[in-house]
Amino acid sequence: MLRHPDGSLLLMELELIEPYLYPEQGARLGRLIAKAVKARLKAA
Repeated sequence: MLRHPDGSLLLMELELIEPYLYPEQGARLGRLIAKAVKARLKAA
């Protein structure tokens, strides 16, 4: 994060791909992540 001249915060970088979440980390990982994201979106 960095500050805009008006004092607000700006996002510099957003990691959308996390190498540790690749499928070789577990056969069911994709389904588990999808289930967790879906549950989180419903709760929001």
